[in-house]
Amino acid sequence: MADTPEHHEHTCPGSLAICDQVTAQVEGDARAASLVLIFAATIAAIRAGIPVERLGQQCVSLEEIARTLIGQPKEVH
Repeated sequence: MADTPEHHEHTCPGSLAICDQVTAQVEGDARAASLVLIFAATIAAIRAGIPVERLGQQCVSLEEIARTLIGQPKEVH
């Protein structure tokens, strides 16, 4: 997966739509939706030959982009 601004610009709206769809399917429960999506990401990683351990690292590296997309900047303490 490319990690460029152009890549994120292209995939972010689709990722947000997928998140919203899954959240709606679990009756608005964002925690349940996150577990469904984590499980799906784990399956996709295994199919792609990506070590599952990398998923956590990728989540951390995408946090700022995700927060920007949903308008929820990380608070600095």
